[in-house]
Amino acid sequence: MGTYEKRRNKKIKPLVFALVAILSFGVLIGAGGKAYAVEGLGIISKSEGLVDKAWKFIGNLTGVFFGEDKTEVVEKEPGAEIVSEAAGMDYMMLINANNPVDRDYKPGEMVDIAEFVSATKSSIYLEKQAAESYINMVNAMKDAGLGGISAVSGYRDYDYQARLHNAEISRQRQYYSAGEAPRKAARIVAAPGTSEHQTGLAIDVSSRDIGYVLSSSFANTASFAWLKEHSHEYGFIVRYEKDKTDITGVIYEPWHLRYVGDEATDVYESGLCLEEYLNRE
Repeated sequence: MGTYEKRRNKKIKPLVFALVAILSFGVLIGAGGKAYAVEGLGIISKSEGLVDKAWKFIGNLTGVFFGEDKTEVVEKEPGAEIVSEAAGMDYMMLINANNPVDRDYKPGEMVDIAEFVSATKSSIYLEKQAAESYINMVNAMKDAGLGGISAVSGYRDYDYQARLHNAEISRQRQYYSAGEAPRKAARIVAAPGTSEHQTGLAIDVSSRDIGYVLSSSFANTASFAWLKEHSHEYGFIVRYEKDKTDITGVIYEPWHLRYVGDEATDVYESGLCLEEYLNRE
């Protein structure tokens, strides 16, 4: 049974709070500038900059010193959270070169999974239900003795995806013509609007075995073997399989998991990629 939790420590004397407040005030004085919270591979929002983070720092410290001795735990059986879709969220949406999302598309509610499970960045966001399912899945992996998994990339906005894509085009121009380079690049780094990461339903993962890089060698790890067999129980599928590249238009990416919700087991058992599954008769 997977769980995730936030913990707060016991209260201590008010004198400590006074010291914390003085130190925190110094943090606020030194904080300023841009109001961006960066996920590492994508800008999450323009609402949490250095000042916001300073206030969060104060809140965290006061929570440590003055918070209640309380543990909040959400317990779910495998797949238990996959019972209904969030209002207006289509977990089976098809996103590819022929089915892009709008520039301004963004999931309604997201969760920073880095607060609960291992991640290679300080913040990695997923759509709320996908996040809860991922957290439960990682905890199930730990129960199975596989603790080396780590999230590498989650939600990315349109503009950041554009920068990643353009950078890949520049790299491909070293080897291909100006006309061919964008097509080669799109198979490696999706063009803006065509990336599943913009939906908040996709997550890239890696493991300690390969140094937490995104590589096809991840397919040779015990972590991938477990995910291949069990991720559908938590609503995820391995999205870009080796034998489906001509259909998906994307290179083999064993590290890329896509949350599809309660149809994940059907997709997994069909042996079809998402394009094939949605277009089956």
